[in-house]
Amino acid sequence: SETIINYNNSCFSFMYILGDQSSQINIFRKFYSKTTKTLEFSINNTIANEWKRQLVDLSQSIDNYEIYVEGIVGSKQIAIDDLFLYTKTCQEVIDEEKELNKQFRCKDGNLIPPE
Repeated sequence: SETIINYNNSCFSFMYILGDQSSQINIFRKFYSKTTKTLEFSINNTIANEWKRQLVDLSQSIDNYEIYVEGIVGSKQIAIDDLFLYTKTCQEVIDEEKELNKQFRCKDGNLIPPE
């Protein structure tokens, strides 16, 4: 990634598909004051044949940093898309999206999915 300025609150979001249990996605963060990358999130032993969303809390920053996304392909497919960094906590992202989804509910209770 490009250099990310040290925000007090950061939430990394991405969509993914894992075709089999041997596939894996790892999210690393490398601070400029350190020489090694730190594993922030890892997912494996999961089959996701449809798009899933993942939020990764990156709020504990000590310095400017870069994000590294690593995909390890097992015997089938892996896909990663829609990478985004919010400058707020993951809980704030979840709360805001819940509030937004309420705006798409009809008076009769039916939900109109956002486009």
